[in-house]
Amino acid sequence: NITSLGTLTTLTVDNITINGNDISSTNSDGDILFKGNDGGSAITALTLDMSDAGRAQFNGDADFVDNGKARFGAGQDLQIYHNGTNSYINNTTGDLYIRDSGGDIRIEAKNNETSALFNNDGSVELYYDNAKKLETTSTGATTTGLHTSTTSANITQQPLATSGTTIS
Repeated sequence: NITSLGTLTTLTVDNITINGNDISSTNSDGDILFKGNDGGSAITALTLDMSDAGRAQFNGDADFVDNGKARFGAGQDLQIYHNGTNSYINNTTGDLYIRDSGGDIRIEAKNNETSALFNNDGSVELYYDNAKKLETTSTGATTTGLHTSTTSANITQQPLATSGTTIS
């Protein structure tokens, strides 16, 4: 136990050096671990991986207060945050890509209610109140329900197949 450091400005214990506000490992690629006790169990809460430029590995969640941002990129080009009322993903450089290497991408405006479904190597589906209204196909698109145009519509494909609907 150290109770008083007096005018000591640098403390080195084993391979860890504390100098002012700096904590460093003197071992090449030596990780820095933040450990604790969670209900009687020893845990590593945070690992700073020095063999990977200090990549942080959290053993649990990283919680941010309202308006606290997770920021990415040297210019903080991508930000994810919640302002207490709404949640935001802000991208200020280039395009924003949403990718999935194996499954589909589903957007739900309300929990368990699909708004858009992007099927892997397949169709795109748009929904209104969880009911599919438009689906792209390999030959075009299929729609369900009434079509309303706010301007004139030109139909150029012949022959025109109708199902009891008069087109004038």
